[in-house]
Amino acid sequence: SANTLSYSDISNVIGLKITAKPNPAKSWVAFDFTLPADVSSAIIKIADASGSIVESLIVNGQQGQKLFDTRNLSPGAYTYTIEIPGYYQTGKLIITK
Repeated sequence: SANTLSYSDISNVIGLKITAKPNPAKSWVAFDFTLPADVSSAIIKIADASGSIVESLIVNGQQGQKLFDTRNLSPGAYTYTIEIPGYYQTGKLIITK
């Protein structure tokens, strides 16, 4: 039904957010993140199209930005996921050359 919350809706409600820019990314991407009030660290995982994790980044603080060098990644579509205990938020990232 229309009022069913998805997993990412719930993550938004508790204050877990992540964005990536520029997207598409060429040589680097900046992940801007916000964590819930009672959480001080999280993991950002970047996965390729087959679902293999190509990088895991630890972030600390209520909110901030994590820069990631994308020059070693092949061009294509990736997903990024920020994870805290019990919740996650995900998005798509395109790498170009």
